[in-house]
Amino acid sequence: MLRDFRAGRGGSAVMSVATVANLVETLERLELLEPAHWQALGALRPRPSDPRDLAKFLLRKGWMTRFQATKILRGESDQLVQGPYLLVDQLGEGGMGQVYKARHQKLGRIVALKVIHQSRLTDAKAVSRFQREMQAVAQLQHPNIIQAFDAGETRTGYYLAMEYVDGVDLGRILKEKGRLPIHLCCEYVRQTALGLQHAHERGLVHRDIKPSNLLITAEPASAAASTGSASSDKPALVKILDLGLARVERSAAGDVLSQVTCENLVIGTPDYIAPEQAMRPHEVDPRADIYSLGCTFYHLLACRIPFPAQTVMEKLLKHKFEQPEPIESNRPEVPAAVRALVGQMMSKKPGDRPASAAIVAEVLQPFCCPSASDPAPEVIPTPEELQPTLQVATAPNHEVEPGPTLIAPTPAFETPRAFRWTAETTGRRGMKFWLLIGLMSCGLTGTLITLLLIIANSRSNMVMDQRAEARPTVPAATPRQSPPPQSSAAEREWLALLARVTRNDEQDASLRKDLQGYLIKYQGAPHAERAYQAMLRLPSPLDRLEPMAAGQRIEGDPVDVVLILGEQGSSVRKPRQSVAISPDGRSLAAGGEGFAIKVWNLLDHPPGHEIILKGHSDAVRMLSFSPDGRRLLSAAFGLDRTARVWDLDESSELLKIGGLRNTPSITAAFSPDGQFVLAGGERNLSLWKVADRSMQRQFEEPSMGMIFAVCFCPDGKRALAAGEDRKLHLWDVEQGKELLVFGGHDKVITGVSVSPDGRTAFSGSEDGTIRAWDLATGEETRSIELEQSVVGLGLTLDGRLLAACTAEGTIAFWEVPSFNPVRKLHLPGIALSGLAFAPDGRHVAVATRHNRTVVLRLPR
Repeated sequence: MLRDFRAGRGGSAVMSVATVANLVETLERLELLEPAHWQALGALRPRPSDPRDLAKFLLRKGWMTRFQATKILRGESDQLVQGPYLLVDQLGEGGMGQVYKARHQKLGRIVALKVIHQSRLTDAKAVSRFQREMQAVAQLQHPNIIQAFDAGETRTGYYLAMEYVDGVDLGRILKEKGRLPIHLCCEYVRQTALGLQHAHERGLVHRDIKPSNLLITAEPASAAASTGSASSDKPALVKILDLGLARVERSAAGDVLSQVTCENLVIGTPDYIAPEQAMRPHEVDPRADIYSLGCTFYHLLACRIPFPAQTVMEKLLKHKFEQPEPIESNRPEVPAAVRALVGQMMSKKPGDRPASAAIVAEVLQPFCCPSASDPAPEVIPTPEELQPTLQVATAPNHEVEPGPTLIAPTPAFETPRAFRWTAETTGRRGMKFWLLIGLMSCGLTGTLITLLLIIANSRSNMVMDQRAEARPTVPAATPRQSPPPQSSAAEREWLALLARVTRNDEQDASLRKDLQGYLIKYQGAPHAERAYQAMLRLPSPLDRLEPMAAGQRIEGDPVDVVLILGEQGSSVRKPRQSVAISPDGRSLAAGGEGFAIKVWNLLDHPPGHEIILKGHSDAVRMLSFSPDGRRLLSAAFGLDRTARVWDLDESSELLKIGGLRNTPSITAAFSPDGQFVLAGGERNLSLWKVADRSMQRQFEEPSMGMIFAVCFCPDGKRALAAGEDRKLHLWDVEQGKELLVFGGHDKVITGVSVSPDGRTAFSGSEDGTIRAWDLATGEETRSIELEQSVVGLGLTLDGRLLAACTAEGTIAFWEVPSFNPVRKLHLPGIALSGLAFAPDGRHVAVATRHNRTVVLRLPR
């Protein structure tokens, strides 16, 4: 079909495109065209005789980009292939290399491909750092961070494949649009802070936050990321670019100060760089990013960079010694609380800045709606709210010294201009001298410039101390309106919890429980989501578990295994059938055909048996901790058929429900407040009060036969039960009456969960499906085919991740409510029988029929 096009070619390699045949061969080699395109070319009349004419035809059809055509016609087609990626178009260029739109040649995925010059990574140490940084960045999964997919090496350099997002960087927006609405400035910075917090918690520091590294996408921010309304004015989603690359670039260029020359070669943009980053780049921690974000925030609000100057040296000295022009001089309508926050973020001393990016996001939340930029309650953040003790996170493989534990100092609010002039006189005189030296230093070495800054720094200490002593107190203005009376209790409790969260006290062991209690008590309250996010940021006891070495794991274990509990290698098979993790994440319970229930303290090294609970006479098929973690609920099948409540403090039985001849019960669930137990068995559903061990209600005789699974709704007023009839039944707990029946499964339902908002139920069945149900209407809203018998079902506390395990050894995860698959693991030859999420949502435990309980760590 293309014989005429190929005619006349010679040689085995195409070094240039002199003929149409050369061009066709290149197109075939690069697989640029689809089969339908080749058919159209074969039918083309008249046939182009010049390769440029054929290229123009392909451009008009949209089958090739102008960038690709130029490269091919110049004989540079080999440059279009970078590893497994085919370049589509060039998006930009920087000091480290170029950024391209590219397509994975096998998977077809469109990515943004950063091709890094080989000259930027000149030695093995730099390459190793690049690989470690990219591995760490690839683990980040956050809506405000560009996702990294892949990294590798080619003949000419290295590449990093990232999420391709349609958008415009904030630097370009500032140039084209100028002043932005205040609420949008606050929202963009808030979203950036959320992304930075995610990275900081995982030991990564960006080192080059600036407007051009913040991509404003065409996609509106999700409800979780945005505080805007659902209208068309909903703010766009912010994506942080180049996370991890500033450190790689620094490794190639040396210390930042060695690059302060007339060519402006500064790693970390001088207009936004933190003072300590310029002097001690090896010692920066997350607070350097907060400073750079503060400079970016200032730029957004004031429509100018904080420290205009002619040279790099002058800019660095101003960052170290001067204060920027007050924002109110150019934009007086900016709320005082926002101005105060910018001032603190740009504090010269790292210890004077907000202790974490999460605090910045928290303070900005009230100012991110359009109305917030109008006259608003001027509540200036207090030092206690902005300055908790901070433990700086560092990645274990990073060559960055961990930051110190910082005690909260007085925040650096802006001082009156007259005072600032008086206090800075000495510092400016000294600065002018060193600035003069800096202006003459184009030929000086980085070492000498570093020495100059160190001397200047020591001379400025007295000036800084004078500022701190004379700094006036900024009183908090009185809010114009008090919160509604019905929300005042929730507001007060949240503020008290927020103070504890910001202190970041590792000894505050009850904080997670108290946050959980707040979520239970005030579900749906304005601060409930923020309380949950605060709880997720808390360190988890399970974080202390190191991934198991390959030699310690059994064959078939996935790489995510961090712990295996049980009798490995035993010839006696006592399958585990149930597993549960306590609400504080410190304990794990497992039960099965060994009859006894074992509770491990996960803080032991290695975890040891803390409690052994004996009483059941058959396989324990269900376990659940009470919300306060002090009690354990169990249920057994076979000849036992009882549900039992155990006091973990006393290792004793508190309540026994049912029996083989007395209302047999094989499944049970705690109420959300932990005061009641719903037990189900053979044609029996009953409600029990734990405190006085009494049955409160016998439900109408169920028509579902044997009941295999029960679950309370979050409001505690409704409950679900699944039985022998393969249907899901919704009950009114207070009245003991059936409300709705959901049908659709072909086999027995083995697991039930309810979303935190109480609107959706999830069920897993032996028929290999997982179904979602609308609790208001009883309609099935989604069905997932797993094709294996589901034996365990779990939902994270936030209801955003659903997991199921099968008897064949598969564990699958889905996002909720989209039901997009997240991950699927398989343990070959290991049958599973139960599953439980840890409260942190990052760890999941599965019970196996090989005497073991396996704890897995999910990617962050």
